[in-house]
Amino acid sequence: MKRKILILPCLLLLAAAFTACEDNGLRQGDPDYWTVSRHQFTVSLANGQTLFLLDNQDGTATVTFDGANPRHVTGNTDVNITTYVDTLVIPETVTHEGKTLRVTAVGEEAFMGNRTLLRVELPASVQSIGQGAFCYCRGLQDVNIPDGITEIPSAAFSQCVSLDTIILPESVEKLGKMAFYNCSKVKDMWVGTNVKSMGYNLFYNWNGNIHLACTTPPALDGVLNLAETTPKFYVPAEALSAYMSAEGWQDQYIDVEPEEEEEL
Repeated sequence: MKRKILILPCLLLLAAAFTACEDNGLRQGDPDYWTVSRHQFTVSLANGQTLFLLDNQDGTATVTFDGANPRHVTGNTDVNITTYVDTLVIPETVTHEGKTLRVTAVGEEAFMGNRTLLRVELPASVQSIGQGAFCYCRGLQDVNIPDGITEIPSAAFSQCVSLDTIILPESVEKLGKMAFYNCSKVKDMWVGTNVKSMGYNLFYNWNGNIHLACTTPPALDGVLNLAETTPKFYVPAEALSAYMSAEGWQDQYIDVEPEEEEEL
């Protein structure tokens, strides 16, 4: 009963996490939405898709949202953006006004609500992913997370209900609240040795396996899963006792990581 009572505040927190974009009064169709002052521009990719970017004015660029809905979320979470279809390969560099810019970030809510995006290939140059970047990408099956990214922020992959496997690079140190909220079809997630903290409701409605390579239990910022599901955590054998006694971990299903079978 306690878990059901907590669902409403959980959803309110989720909605709050998805309203990070500034509202400057511009709306869809306004002729001044895409302006030089905003430093926004587009490039055409090899497959004909248009990629929306922001010139950071320092030799780098950030992948941004498409402008179809300036705020992306206005109280109605049933967003349905179809800007990108099937596979999106983001280049490491783009050219804008004669300048070569290195793509170093995926901005806040950059792909939020896109239902037709199936796969995303991020270049090694990407160093950060913004809050809610892939939230509600319900068709997204696969995305690589480049080495060098240190944080998966709030709601970054929330409601990505088609993701199957998630592999985090060794560089990741923090998993924000609801970062993988309701990724209900994930079978296996692999977490590196350097993760130090995990956020509230990070694994809401998970049934899959979470493989933790970190021998020191990450600090928990609240409950990991409020749903009536049972994700399974596998940890190194030498760290089992530490996890079993760490605050917040006692109620989790924890076991020793199975040894890999040798190929004959």
